[in-house]
Amino acid sequence: TTGTTSTGSSSTGTSGTSDVFPVTTGGSTTGGPCVDSCMSVGADGVVLRLAPTSPTGGFPSAGSSIFSSSRTFRTFSALVPGVQSATVSAWVGGSPCSGGLSLGSTPSFTTSTMPAANISAVIRTTTVYADYPMLSVAFALRDADGRPRVRTPTSVLVSGPALAGSASCNLGTVDAATGVGFCDVQLASSEFVMGTGTSSGSVTLSVVYSGNVTASTTLQATVARLVPTVTLPAGSFGLLASLPTSPRLPSENFTVSIAGYSGSDVLAFFQIDLYFDPTVVAYAGDATATSLLYTLNLGVTNGTAGGMSFVSIIGAAKSTASPSIVGDNIQLLSVLFTVVPGAAPADYADAFRATVIAFTDISNRRFYQVQPGWFADARGTAQSSGQLTVWSAMATGLLAYVSVPEIFNTHGLNGTSQSSTINVRIVRRSRCTTGSNCLTSADSSGNVASSCTA
Repeated sequence: TTGTTSTGSSSTGTSGTSDVFPVTTGGSTTGGPCVDSCMSVGADGVVLRLAPTSPTGGFPSAGSSIFSSSRTFRTFSALVPGVQSATVSAWVGGSPCSGGLSLGSTPSFTTSTMPAANISAVIRTTTVYADYPMLSVAFALRDADGRPRVRTPTSVLVSGPALAGSASCNLGTVDAATGVGFCDVQLASSEFVMGTGTSSGSVTLSVVYSGNVTASTTLQATVARLVPTVTLPAGSFGLLASLPTSPRLPSENFTVSIAGYSGSDVLAFFQIDLYFDPTVVAYAGDATATSLLYTLNLGVTNGTAGGMSFVSIIGAAKSTASPSIVGDNIQLLSVLFTVVPGAAPADYADAFRATVIAFTDISNRRFYQVQPGWFADARGTAQSSGQLTVWSAMATGLLAYVSVPEIFNTHGLNGTSQSSTINVRIVRRSRCTTGSNCLTSADSSGNVASSCTA
């Protein structure tokens, strides 16, 4: 209710009297009593008190006692706390347009926000993986009257799984108008066990005010099994490129880490061609040496061959005397890629291929050349091609709220119909980083079907 809210009031008198009192305030009129009235704003609503100044007519009396009439009109739940202001007026004997007697109006007032009494939530990371252990949840807060604008909690806490780091949600993500917020926590390494498939466990979100839990909800989170670490046999020659073991979303960046195996030779120089499917991923223009061992100052070029794009990378050791550039699992570099925006959700088993053009020692001898590289991915064994799984930003659930949770039916008083808008927030699958608020463009408004009525 915004502006002035009018409400009629009548009371049943003694036997044979009309329900409409012919009264005046502070005086008398034929056939009716003198009436004192008082309107005030209390914690629970607007209080209207009526009391006759004499025990004659209209109001019932018992012996020498004069009865007063007091009624509380609970109007606050229809107001947006802290935002909308209102006044309330009352009349005896009908509305002001039909000759009713005005009993006055309250001063303009606003209401304060109340603590959250309800929380609903939707999981955004439909499966949590060890190489990306963030669990992301969207939640919505409501007060006892169903209003989304609530008093800011002391905290919203996550419990259930073992966590690495804070169990507190970022309250800065909670939208004051909608009550919708986002929570990102990191699962501890103990939550990921070796094996195949997935496991599930309970996750509870609790709303806390000064140490007291006022609302909570429990969800089921899915956790992927740990993928085995892949290496090449000791003493072998070759290249091993490591890909993410968890899915990626369109437009999301990721890195491919490349290690070399040189047997007993010093790996002083290398040239690698890394091929990729351009319908799935794109080179993001960044290749970086992953240690202090090598520089890529001989350049990075890219091109197309056999339907696949490639980047050709040449590197040189900073010091050929370093023992770290001989043997197994020599960390060479990482290459940044992005999933193309139009990539369809699927397991792309042939997203990457690699060729070692040359491994060269300090005497410029090519001890390993023109050989295919190997890949470590979600399949858990060395592969001749690299697999990447692409997810879609699919909807994982809905969070809904109404602009006004309680409607006053004033149609009988003024002929005006009342309505309240149902707002729906679509929660989409997302991958969020530590410290982010996860309020991304993947979250959007939904439409309520015309057939949805109350």
